[in-house]
Amino acid sequence: MQKRSPAADIIRCLALFLVISVHFFLNNGYYGEALVGNKMLVMTVMRQFFIICVPLFMILSGYLLRKKQLSGQYYKKISSIAITYVLASIFCAVFSIAYLKDSLSFREFIFQLLNFQAAPYSWYIEMYLGLFLLIPFLNVLYNNLPSQKWKLCLIATFVVLTSLPSVINVYNFNVLNWWGNPSLSFEVDKLIPAWWVGIYPLTYYFIGCYLSEYRVNIGWISNAFLAIASFVISGLFAFWRSYGIPFIWGAWCDYTSLFTVISATLVFIFFI
Repeated sequence: MQKRSPAADIIRCLALFLVISVHFFLNNGYYGEALVGNKMLVMTVMRQFFIICVPLFMILSGYLLRKKQLSGQYYKKISSIAITYVLASIFCAVFSIAYLKDSLSFREFIFQLLNFQAAPYSWYIEMYLGLFLLIPFLNVLYNNLPSQKWKLCLIATFVVLTSLPSVINVYNFNVLNWWGNPSLSFEVDKLIPAWWVGIYPLTYYFIGCYLSEYRVNIGWISNAFLAIASFVISGLFAFWRSYGIPFIWGAWCDYTSLFTVISATLVFIFFI
């Protein structure tokens, strides 16, 4: 029986808090205000800290499930995920009908359920169901690599494919004064391939696998400093990209961002 990890529980609690926090920004008017002034700068840095919520859960999956193998017993656990989603969807439908007075037929509810639209943010369940099915095969790939160096190369390859475009393919080289005011144009130049960005959950999963197997020797003071620095740099970059206008939700400030990968990994290492 696998020993329970207090650090993993702390990370779960932190990630849950960050989920609530990042969604709070959706409802407090932040995204409707122009990014100008110190207050908006601080809030943008805070937002970049909160956005590591989902990546922390993905890394945690790799950290805890690296040794899972293909078996009927493993796949039985998918039922708990499905039941949670169905129950949440039912509660949302009841609230929508009883409180918001929305019109929702049983047929519409079933289609929403199957389309992962019956509950807000159920895209995560849709993603995690696929990841859950892939985990035994991902583990075969990771665990059968011959050395630590090969495993680092695997992670580096995924980072290049899924996260590097977020800081490379986000500039406009055709407008001379664009760099002083990026809001002049939303057109950007693609410099490296970005077709594989959508598989970014695998990047976080393999990072979690690596951290479950190898200890990363960073002192906690250095680790905390690097994590804070990563949030500040990420926040400054996002603030610069949207300066003078409401927040632009681009690849550089989302789950796929290289900034987010670095920040989430540093925070995870700090707690484990």
